[in-house]
Amino acid sequence: MKTTTTATPTAPHVSAADVTRAAGKCAALCLEYALQGVARAMGMAQRAAMGVCQWLSSPHNFADKEEPVTLTGWQFIGFGALVMVASVVLSIQW
Repeated sequence: MKTTTTATPTAPHVSAADVTRAAGKCAALCLEYALQGVARAMGMAQRAAMGVCQWLSSPHNFADKEEPVTLTGWQFIGFGALVMVASVVLSIQW
């Protein structure tokens, strides 16, 4: 009977420079992914801000169809703020 010897495979020789290079590539990819997320979020925030500015500046019809009240968004928010202040002042017990 013939005996066969099997050699155990050896791990490749990895130097500290190889590990550092791989860690640098991983860090660069993680940074790129994070920056892409920030850029996407900034684009969404810009589109939302432009939509809000457009709504605030354009006239809207509030109330009934018979006698609509035309206000801009700024006027609508201003009247809402006045009503809130008036309700707080009137709710204080003297």
